[in-house]
Amino acid sequence: MGNTRNGREARTDRKESAKDRAEEWEKLTTVQKLQQLVDKGHAHTKYAKKLRQDIVDARLKKGDV
Repeated sequence: MGNTRNGREARTDRKESAKDRAEEWEKLTTVQKLQQLVDKGHAHTKYAKKLRQDIVDARLKKGDV
């Protein structure tokens, strides 16, 4: 099997790109995270609902509502 090295490199590349995506995700604000989920069609997930609730809670705390 001559492709084990290529497979290993591909796995490493995927891990690195996943780390990069995770770092980018952490830099986003809650509203930006929610917008990305909505754009990708994941607006109905528990995580999206939690983000929405976090936004509402922050607004209530700030007095914007």
